[in-house]
Amino acid sequence: MKRSLGPIVTCLLIFSGCASPEPEPAEPPPDPTEVEALERQMWDYFQARQFDNMLARMTGDFLMHGPDGILERALWRARASQQECEFEGDPAFDNMTTHVLAPTVVLISYRGTATGTCDGEEITPEIDSSVWIWTDGEWLATSHHWTPFVEESGE
Repeated sequence: MKRSLGPIVTCLLIFSGCASPEPEPAEPPPDPTEVEALERQMWDYFQARQFDNMLARMTGDFLMHGPDGILERALWRARASQQECEFEGDPAFDNMTTHVLAPTVVLISYRGTATGTCDGEEITPEIDSSVWIWTDGEWLATSHHWTPFVEESGE
């Protein structure tokens, strides 16, 4: 008895045509350590009161977490523009580390130190962290958290 391969070949051709095509490889995001430079740039923008440049580097749902609570992007911008700050020199970014949480998500953390005053109060060191996401071909900050840094006394 002869067997025909026709039905088997037909089934294979049908099912192979239904198989998912190989996805096109997506272009990988740039080196996540580039986010460190962007974080520093955000401080430069803040010191220069270039808040619109900062907003251009934030997602639409950006949140600022700090001692005053959690501020949405628009409220943060309104408060920042009302502050009277004077800076002396460049800020320091001690122990800046980059944590790649996913290929398109980066956490930056560091101790920030700036010299000067805001609203008549001396600027104190702070612990900072920002979450940046790769979206539409660029890194954008989606969240920033800061808290005052208090030196522990040796007592």
